[in-house]
Amino acid sequence: MAYWWVSQNQTHKQERDGGYLWAPKRGSSGIVFTHWSNMALVRPGDVIFSYAKQAVGAVAIASTAAYDAPEPEEFGSAWQADGWKIDVVYRTINPAVRLDTFVDDLIPLLPERNSPITSQKKGVQGYLFAIPPRPAS
Repeated sequence: MAYWWVSQNQTHKQERDGGYLWAPKRGSSGIVFTHWSNMALVRPGDVIFSYAKQAVGAVAIASTAAYDAPEPEEFGSAWQADGWKIDVVYRTINPAVRLDTFVDDLIPLLPERNSPITSQKKGVQGYLFAIPPRPAS
C-alpha cells in the first residue's frame, strides 16, 4: 500500500462527488509533469489524502489503478482532454484538518523533491504527490 497527497483546489467538489481522481497526461505544450504522471503509480488499496482550501477534508482509497479517460465534462475543458482516471472511495473528514495545525510536524517527514508542501509551509501547485508512510500514520 502506498500513500498519496492530492491537491484538489479547482476540482475537489467534482472529484469527490464523482468518486474519482483525474489528471491530464500532458500540459498544453506537451510537457509531462510528475504530479500528473504519478497517477500511473497508484494501485487499488492505496490511501489518498484529499487537500483543498488549506485543509485535508477527506481520505480516499483507490478502487482501481489509473486508466485512460477523457477530461470529465464537469471540468469545462480546463486541461488537455487525454488523461488518467482513478476510481476512489472518499471518506469525508468533518471538520477538515487545517494544514496549519500539522504542517510543522509534517514537513520534516516529506521528501525534499516532489513534495506537496513547500519549506514555507504552503501547498505546492501540483496535483498528486507520493508521501512516505510515516507522515500518513
